[in-house]
Parts: sequence; structure tokens; C-alpha cells
Amino acid sequence: LREISIPYVADSSQLFARIAHEEWAVYLDSGKPHGQYGHYDIIAGRPFVTLVTRNGETVVQQASRGAYKTRQDPFETLKEVMAPFINLDSPSKALAQPWPFHGGAIGYFSYDLGRYLEKLPTSAESKEEIPDMCIGIYDWAVLVDHRLKTASLISYGRDPATEAGWDDLCALFTSAVVPINADFRVMSE
Repeated sequence: LREISIPYVADSSQLFARIAHEEWAVYLDSGKPHGQYGHYDIIAGRPFVTLVTRNGETVVQQASRGAYKTRQDPFETLKEVMAPFINLDSPSKALAQPWPFHGGAIGYFSYDLGRYLEKLPTSAESKEEIPDMCIGIYDWAVLVDHRLKTASLISYGRDPATEAGWDDLCALFTSAVVPINADFRVMSE
């Protein structure tokens, strides 16, 4: 487990801008500084496993195994992929602060994923071709605590690529923040 303090900024989008161009980059925004109740922002990127479910088939892409497809229930597939990471010792004791996320699964389940749980009528045709499920398994995250005004880069060390690129990742997030003015837009699924 690794943790390094990084410069705190009130607007975490300035940190996210450093990886926003990357596929699978995620920013869980608590609403600060524009809202009064925000607490934690979570930024992550470069997942070492991805799961994308469409039309009854899940494609699992793993850095260590390559890609494979399965028609198994997507919830079961996610459970199997996550199993090696579930029973790890709690990292909170080793961290300077008890953060709410130490790496793991981030993504979304669409409403249509409910069709894997129960038989539902099809009342509309989907023209957007948005996946039923899109999940990334992340080895590192930037955690920003707006109440304590602290920020850290944390990794559980599950992905060898994180270990190999740790110094570059630290440099990316410890360099001076340059204010940006960017509009939000979805880059990929």
C-alpha cells in the first residue's frame, strides 16, 4: 500500500484535467467548491481490469490475461473478478487518513441491467447502444478531502503497471496546478 500527499486544490477538476483525456478516467465529484456539503472527491484512471456488458455478453479485459467474453450473469462475472481483492486486510491502518476508497471498482449499471435479475417487458428500442454495465477496477486513486483540505495519491499495489509507473504518477499529481477552463464531455463509453 502506498500513499503520498499531493497539493490540495479546492477545485479537484484541476487535478482531473491531468488524466481527463485518458480512456476510463473517472471523477467522482462531491460538488465542492460549488456546493456547501461536498466532502470527498475521487479521481482514478488506468484500470487494470474492465468489464463491459452488452446484449447478454460481458467482455472482460485484464492486463494480465488479455480479453475474454462470457455470457454468464454480469453480476457473477464482476463478483468473480473482484474475489481476489475482497478479503485483503483493511488498508486504513496503514494510511495517514482513513479514506473512503483505496482502489477498486468504479462504473455504472444501466437500468436495462435489471433484465439479468428478472424478466421485464421490452417497451422501447435502445438506439444509443450504451452498455448495460461498464466497470473499471482501479489500482490507484487521488482522494481529496475538502473538509480537512488534504489530498493524497493512494495505491493498493494490485497492478504491476502501477508499481512500475509510480514515480511518474506521483510527478503527474504533485506538479503545480495550472488553472483550466474546460467544459465537461463524455469521451468514450
